[in-house]
Amino acid sequence: EVMGIADRVTVLQNGKVVFSGLTKDTTADQIAAIMVGDRASVPTRNEFLGKSKALSVSDLVVKGDRGEQALRGLSFCIGIGEILGIGGVDGNGQVELAEAVAGVRRPISGLIDWVESEESTIGYIPQDRQTDGLALTMSVLDNLAIGGLNEPNLTWGPFIRRKRLRAWAKGLIDRFEIKTPTDNMAVRSLSGGNQQKVVVARVMSRNPDLLVAVNPTRGLDIRATDYVHEQILGAAKRGASVLLISTDLDELEAIAHRILFLSRGIFVDRLVGVQS
Repeated sequence: EVMGIADRVTVLQNGKVVFSGLTKDTTADQIAAIMVGDRASVPTRNEFLGKSKALSVSDLVVKGDRGEQALRGLSFCIGIGEILGIGGVDGNGQVELAEAVAGVRRPISGLIDWVESEESTIGYIPQDRQTDGLALTMSVLDNLAIGGLNEPNLTWGPFIRRKRLRAWAKGLIDRFEIKTPTDNMAVRSLSGGNQQKVVVARVMSRNPDLLVAVNPTRGLDIRATDYVHEQILGAAKRGASVLLISTDLDELEAIAHRILFLSRGIFVDRLVGVQS
């Protein structure tokens, strides 16, 4: 956006100017490197080979929080290992779609058919991490534990094995590179990127077979965005079916295998220049 509109660009780090210059004399990659350092690699999607479908949605009708008809007869399917991107402007039924597929919101009518077994799991990364994804006053450990209580070796009957839980959580903190001084730190004290990593770590720790993600990188810096994209792409490579809902067209084009566009609760023709 800056490169497309501005004549000059200035970069701040820790309250200090670290770069200032004309946009015509620099590139987006150079600005990104000044902001967060060199990117190790840019995540790229694997080829989708058209494997059999795992999720089929037919004639889905869902009401919004105000009683309005947020979705009006949607039908689509997602294959095994496929990332289906849903684009469009906020407020056109995206959240209602995500919640219906994730099992959080009950549809009025229609069919959501997911090929599952007893071990199958659904992972849900909500749009608002602070309202729907985290208990802000609780610790990083407790927020991660919400996803680990189904692990058989972390509980004994109704009791939590705290030492094992702490070791399990430390493994996630290290694996997902969550920057926190201690696992007892209140999650609201973390940066936005690290808060999102807590949500992603909790969801991905269960290796979901169906992943639903809504604007998973909103408000994140480039490095944190790359990291979240790597996790989503990794889930698809393992065979998960992914429903990626995003208002960021660049994000959809970068990692989705197909793109559909949602407007006023129905799918509309693809945008000019977008492959879907």
